[in-house]
Amino acid sequence: MQIKSRKMPAEMQILESLNGRVQLSPEIGRQLRNMREGVAGERRLDQALVSVSDCVIQISDFTLARNQLCQIDTVLVSANGIYLLDAKNWSGRHTVGDKGFERLTNDPLDQLKRAEKLFGRMLEYERIPLQVLSRLVFVNPEMTLYGVQPEMPIVLPQQLPEFVSEIRQQAGVLTEWEMRV
Repeated sequence: MQIKSRKMPAEMQILESLNGRVQLSPEIGRQLRNMREGVAGERRLDQALVSVSDCVIQISDFTLARNQLCQIDTVLVSANGIYLLDAKNWSGRHTVGDKGFERLTNDPLDQLKRAEKLFGRMLEYERIPLQVLSRLVFVNPEMTLYGVQPEMPIVLPQQLPEFVSEIRQQAGVLTEWEMRV
C-alpha cells in the first residue's frame, strides 16, 4: 500500500520550467540531468516494488527532520521491519572499498548509515520495536560496481528481483499496528 507517492522535486520543476525559456549554464544543465536520472532511478525502484505493494506500506520521498535533515527515497514498513531504500541510477564503472566509494565526496554509504541511525533514534524515541534495514539499491543494468562485499548493504541491478522477493516472503500480513506506525 502506497501512502505517499513520488513527486517531481520542486527544484527540478523550476529548472524544467526554465530550461525551455532560457539558456541554462553548463553547471545548472548538469544538475538538471542528474536530477532527471535520479528521479528515473527512483521510478525504476517503484516499478520493482509493485509486487510487494499489498504486503508493505510504501512511503516515497520521506524526509526526517529531527535535529538533522535526512531524505530517504523509499521507506517500506512491514510486520518484520522497516526498510530504508536509497535508489541509485548510476551508469558506467564504479568501485567501492572498505572505506566507501572511491572519488566521491558525498559517499552514499555514509549517507545511508546516517539515515539508518537517525531513523533508529526516531523509532526508539517513539517506542516502536521494529528493526531498520537500509539498502543502497542500484537500478541501472548498465552499471558495474567493483569491490562489493557480501556484508555491504548494497543491492545490484541483477539482485533486485531476488531482494524484492525476499521482502515479500518476510513481510507478513499488514496489521492495524503497522498502519499506525
